[in-house]
This record gives sequence, C-alpha cells and structure tokens, in this order.
Amino acid sequence: MKLRRLLPLLLLASSAVEAAQISRSDIDAMLKVPVGGTVEISGFPVDLLATATIRLKRIDVFATDARIRHVNNGIEREVPRSTMLSFIADKSEGTAPYLGLVIAADGSRIEGGSIASNGRLIAINGDLHNGIMQINAADASEPEADGQKFAGSCFNDLSGTRMQMPSQAEVDAVFAAADPADKALLAASRSARVAIDSDVEFMSERFADNTTTAGNWLTSLFTQLNAIYERDLDVTLLVGDVFWRTGSDPFNESGADIFDQLDEFGEVWAANNAGLNRAFAAQMSGKLACTGCFSGIAWVLDNQNYCSAKGQTFSGCTDGTCTYGHYSVSQTQTNTTSATPNDAKFIGHELGHNFGANHTHCSDAVTGDGNPDVSINTIDTCYAGEASSGCYGGTTACPASQTINGVNNVRGTIMSYCHLLGGCDNSAVFATAHVNYLSPFIALNVTQGCFTVGGGGTISIADRTLGEATTPMNFTLTRTTTTGTASVVATTAVGTATGGGTDYTNVVSQTVNFAGGSATATLNVTINNDTIDELDETFVVNLTSPSAGYTISDTQATGTITDDDTTSITVNDPVAVTEGAPITFTVSLSNPNSRTVTVSRATANGTATAGDYTALSASTLTFASGGALTQPVNVTTTNDNLDEPGAAETFALNLSGATNATIGDASGTGSINDNDPTPTISIADAPIQPENGISPTRFVLSLSNPSQPSISVTASTADGTATLADSDYQQRSLAQTFTSGMTSIDFDVTRTGDSKFEADETVLVNLTNPTAGYTISDANAVGIIGNDDAGPAFSIADTSLTEGNGGSANMIFTVTIPSAAGANAAVTYSTSPIDATAGSDYTAVSGTATITAGATSATINVPIIGDVIDEFDEQFTVNISATSSSTIGDGQAIGTIIDNDSGGDPIYRHGFE
Repeated sequence: MKLRRLLPLLLLASSAVEAAQISRSDIDAMLKVPVGGTVEISGFPVDLLATATIRLKRIDVFATDARIRHVNNGIEREVPRSTMLSFIADKSEGTAPYLGLVIAADGSRIEGGSIASNGRLIAINGDLHNGIMQINAADASEPEADGQKFAGSCFNDLSGTRMQMPSQAEVDAVFAAADPADKALLAASRSARVAIDSDVEFMSERFADNTTTAGNWLTSLFTQLNAIYERDLDVTLLVGDVFWRTGSDPFNESGADIFDQLDEFGEVWAANNAGLNRAFAAQMSGKLACTGCFSGIAWVLDNQNYCSAKGQTFSGCTDGTCTYGHYSVSQTQTNTTSATPNDAKFIGHELGHNFGANHTHCSDAVTGDGNPDVSINTIDTCYAGEASSGCYGGTTACPASQTINGVNNVRGTIMSYCHLLGGCDNSAVFATAHVNYLSPFIALNVTQGCFTVGGGGTISIADRTLGEATTPMNFTLTRTTTTGTASVVATTAVGTATGGGTDYTNVVSQTVNFAGGSATATLNVTINNDTIDELDETFVVNLTSPSAGYTISDTQATGTITDDDTTSITVNDPVAVTEGAPITFTVSLSNPNSRTVTVSRATANGTATAGDYTALSASTLTFASGGALTQPVNVTTTNDNLDEPGAAETFALNLSGATNATIGDASGTGSINDNDPTPTISIADAPIQPENGISPTRFVLSLSNPSQPSISVTASTADGTATLADSDYQQRSLAQTFTSGMTSIDFDVTRTGDSKFEADETVLVNLTNPTAGYTISDANAVGIIGNDDAGPAFSIADTSLTEGNGGSANMIFTVTIPSAAGANAAVTYSTSPIDATAGSDYTAVSGTATITAGATSATINVPIIGDVIDEFDEQFTVNISATSSSTIGDGQAIGTIIDNDSGGDPIYRHGFE
C-alpha cells in the first residue's frame, strides 16, 4: 500500500446579483416535507434569468449518532446541530442537474447553489419575506489577481510511480466477482461518514468563534456536496463527529507547509480519535498565508483500496507494514461573505482524493504502456508548471464543452488540478472516467462507514466474566476472515444484572468495527462497582446487522459480573444509661445485601445480673434484601433501690449464627449506672415484754435502702431504769452485718425475771462503729421490761364520825397493804348506802386510791353532812376493787354516822314506844 499526496490550490471571484420570487405556499411545503420526502416547487430560479418547476428531495446530512463538540481551551462540551433543513434536486425527475439548498426552520432564510445554463456555478442567498427570495449569482470560475494564485503540482506517490486508473474491463471484473449482497448496495442508499475538525484560526477568522454560525455553514456545505456526490456517485456524505475549536488547539504547524500540517493532523487524530467511526477525517484550517485563498491536501491510498485502518504511521516506515488513515486538510476562504458553493467545490475536490480519485488530467488518455499521455488533455485544462511532476506539460487551454452527468457546457471537473483557477466551466461535476472508476468501489464498500472490498465470513462474540471492581468489561468479537473491514451492531439486554447505570451501563445499537486485517474487535461495557453484597449477576450482549458478506454465528454473549462485596454484621456498645431507662443496641450491616440476612441475638450476664435488667433469650433478627442496614435491640433495665457503688454494671448482647453474612463484632456491652443513695443505719425501740416472759426483748436494726456490698455496725446494751446490778437483763455487745440486699437485723436482749412487784423498766441498745463510708441516722433504742408480778393485797377498815349540826366533815377510811410495794399500787373505790342517804347524810364519792412505792397505806375521804335532826345513827359502805397492780384482802368498810341531836319523845329504830 503506497501513499500519494495531492495538492490543489484554488481561489475565488464573484459577480452580479439577480432576484426572483417563490410563493409562501411553496416555502410552507418545504418546511413540512419529511427527510426522504420530495416537494415540487413551481417558478424556482434555476438560472440567472430563468425559472422552472423542480422537485426537491429533503435529506439529512448528519449521521444519526454524530456528536458536535465545542472545544474551548481544551474544555469540551456538546452543542446542538444546526436546525437548517437540507434539500437537493431529485435527479430521478431530471429537472435540475445541480441544486443544493438549506432553509431555516422558521422559513426566514435560504441559501444554496446551482449551475447556470452556461456552466457557471451560481450561489443562492436570500431572506424569505412574504414569498420574496433574493438570488445572489456569483461566478466562481474567474481567477483573482495573479498575486493570489498558487502554483502546485500533481504529486505522484512518494516512490515516483504514477497513479493510474484501472481500465473499464478491470472495474467490470472486480464488480462481477463481488458478492451478490454487495452488489445489492448499488440500488440502496449508501453513505460515507466524514469527521470534521477545525483549528482556532478557522473558527476565529471565518465565524468569530460562533459555533451556531459554523454549524449552519457546515449543514449548507454538506448539502451542496451531496448535490454533487449523490448525482454522480450515488453516495451521501454524512457529517460525523465535529470538533469546533476556540481559544487553543493541539495543532502547532503554522500552515506554511501544508504537508507538515497534514502529517500533524493525522498524528493528532491517530493518538486521540482513532476509535471514532468515520470514512474520512477532514480538517478545516485558517492557517493560509494568502488572504482570501483556498488550499487543501488529502492523504490518499492506492487506487484499489481507499478504506483503511484508523491508525496511521507517518514516518520511519520502510518495511511495508505501515497502515494509513484517511485524512485531508482543507484551508478554505476565511472571508465571511464567501459563497458556500465555492467551499463545496474545493472541499469536494479534496474528499474526491480521499475516495481514491486522482486529478483528472493525470487520469486522461493513456499510452500503450498504461501511463498518461502528457501531450493529451481531453477532460480539463492544466498548467505548464505541472510538467515537473510528470503530468501535463502543454499550454493552458480549456477543452471543448461537454455534457457530463446531465450538466451542460462542462469544460472542467471537480477533480481538475486547477478547478478554481483555470476558468474552465464547470468544476461541480465528476468526470465520466472517475464515475466509472469510483461507483463500483463505493457500492461495495460504503454503508454508514468505510469497509474495504473483500472479507465475508462469520462474526461471533465470546462470553466474559469480570469482577465488578474492574471496568470496562471487554467482550472479544471474532470474525473468520480478516480481509478488509467489517462491522456489527451490539446491544446489551438485562439478565440478573440491572442496566441503566446500576450494575452496568447500557450499550444501545453500538457499531463495533473490525479494522482491516484484524480478526478481532472489542466491545467495552462499563461495569459499575457498588457496595452491595450480592450473587454474581449476568447480562447479555446481542449482535445484529453484520456488514455485507457476514453472518453472525454466535449472536449472544453472557457477561458475568462477579461480586467482590461481603457483608459484616456488628453490634455496638451503647452509651451507658441510668437504671430504669432502656438500653438500645444497634445491630448493623456493613453494606447492602441482595439476599436476606439473619443473625441470632441473646443477652448474657456480666456484673449486671437478672435483677438488674430483663434478659433476652435467643431469637432471630432479619434484614430484608434491600432494606435498612441497621436494627435496634432494646433491653429493659430495672430501677431498684439497691445501692451499687463503684463502676457501672454491665451485661452483653451476643450475636451468633449469621446467614449470608459474617460476624465482625459479635458482642456489644450494655452499661447501667446506679441512681440509689448511700444507705444509713438506724435502730428502732423494742416493744414492751414482760420480765418473766420467754420471748427476748427484740431490737431491729435497719438500712434506709439495700446495699450491694455488706455493711457492719456494733450493737451494745446499756442500763436504762433496768440495771445489770439489779439483774434485770443480760449484757450483750456484738457486730451486726447487713449482707447484700438485706435491710434489717434483729438484735435480742435477754431479761432476768423476779417476783417483785415493781414498775416497768427500760434497757438501752446503742449503735457504734459503722463500716467506713456509712453513717448512723438513729444510734439509740429503748426496750421496756414490763412488770408481771402480782400487786399487794389491799384492805379497808371500818370507821365512824359524829355528824355535826351543819356543814360537812370528812370521814377518813384507811387503805393498807401488808408491806411496802416496789412500785405504786392502786385500787378503785366507791360509796354505797346502807341506811344513810347519799346527798343528805353524806356525799357519795368514787375514785382511785394509790399507795406509792415504799408506803403501806393511803386514805379515802367521804364528806359527812351535818344536820339538827334527832335520828338514829346511820351507815354506808366504801367498797374497794382491785387493779392490775393490786389484789383485795378486805374489800369493804362500813362508815357509821353518829347522831348528835336530842329532843321530843324518843324515836326508836323500829317505831314508837
């Protein structure tokens, strides 16, 4: 494969302006027609002074997946495509040999180009208002001043071998040997995708860095290119990926040597954009020394293979293994008033080289040795200066007018070396020789891309397994032959894995290309690493739409995403709580899990025991798939009154038996802080006990609240009114200990019984020496020894008293006991009449007579009422009754009232005498 570089150098002139009209209804019809549809326009200006009825076909000049990028100082963002609608003459109608138009989506503006009857190219430019269209006719053939002309040469390949077009017989033989499926493409729509790049000079000088203006220009340019390429070669040129560069770019060549500029362009693209789908890549440059001039250069391969690998080697290749890409540099006129048809002629010329066409005058009549005859030029004109390159050496002259591809007055073609400089109409036409040469090859090789003649076979795709942390998952596609290029469309579909960026990123109708000579191609699917613990998951890649000549032997591959995540279960140590408040443990999963996770949990005692909290027996916690990553476990603590000094008490929540997870932290510690006061010690008075009773006198020692640690105190007896000297009780002194949880202790004192009647006596118990840190709130208690001996026998003696004549006087009765008592003793008493009358003879009395301790008698006074009545002596009684402290010996005494009155007959007790 040998490299040829061809250099056309061109410039532009303009002429008069004409005007014509088009109806509003026709404009509306153009705005409504869909892509691929046609619309008939009457009175359309097809010449400078003539109109005709024509049929226009709407086309789309953008590849469906083309991306338009604005790269400003290296920062890339996508910008929208132009909204201009594209139309070309429908050649099936035979109405207009060349016509390309774009119209604004709102119907306000139209521009394009056509060929006049004299063969001259005219530009259409206008604003549409109320059906009026302005026609700007520019003669694009006349040269500018000589100072603006560029001389150039028709370059042969680098080794000096001339490029020669094959004979028609050779072309027919290639076509006859082609696969029938490839031949069918001749009747089908076919396209070549052209990637566009720019340098900052082009964007600045031509469009003032406005990407919208540049996009509209590009739409108009490719519309007018297709007016030529669809008419002559049945191929649609599609805009592929576009880079509008402003501010800075990666191109450092000055433009002084456009060969060096092209080398640099290819190197940049080979390094950065080798994978972009394209037939060709063209650079639009503003780095031209001559103001208002065009120039361009294209890399071209040999005459039988114009599609190649996307990589390119530019130097140091001497062993014949180099591969070349298809690139061209087009330096266009930077004048913003330049008509787009002129750009279409120039850029169309360079793309013709990319397709494999040489200059027409180097493809003219040949001699018997198969080389061009430098003395003959029947297609177009050439300059004598080209003789140094072995092409035409004659004088400049235009050949006679011809009709080519329906275009009249043709005296030059688009592949002429001097197609803008020679003054020979019309350069917007491919020569018949090129049409005969290129059409079969284009038919066999161009369908939404660039595929080399040959190939065929089967395409398959292999399964792939990859860990989710590695991306992308690269599927290997294999074909059975390596001749030429091939392609197939890949689309992902869900399996157990979820697309849309969850587990992987969907691939939708992505074209996978096999480079020429390569048996394999790679499809990359982005795998999204997550933290979900899940089973290995799968998705599938389906292959469809193989390129011509190929079938798919394995239409589907399975991609297996192996999971690298594990789930760990942990339980925390909650913040300590005050007893009575619940403790909440949190059981956590380290990351999400696509399966249900279970784990058993149960509490276990530490320093805290069953009375301190409510234990949890073993039960299962369940984490649902995709659910919460944490679950609370609540444990109730007991609010007791037990003093538990020192550190908080603890217990554990233990995890065991996890499913679909491992246990990272199997135990959490719950801490309970005590809220009870330090207890105080006290002793209570003992109840009275009889001195001769069998039960001891029992004192009770108490704590104000229970204590976890033991507390001790010394209890000792002491004399009250009872004394050790009188043998009333037995002495005792002993340390008393409250063990954990105990709140009371009995301290018993033994009494010594006797037979003495005496008063109740007291014995004391005192508390001393409490355990360090504790206090005594009540240190003293009193116990009563009750007297249980019988009281003395009381007797009362009779007595008498002489009444007085008035007033009253006490009759004194004496109550006695045999001997002195050890305690006060008492009896109750009351009077009762015999024949004396209470109230008139004496005053009735009652009460208690007490003999104090140590005494033997007491007296009872009964008032006797004096009178002057002469009467018998009278009597009454005083009766005594026992109490708890006494008994009765003689319980009744008679009191005699002796009368002291006289006079009259004596009165006897039983009547008169």
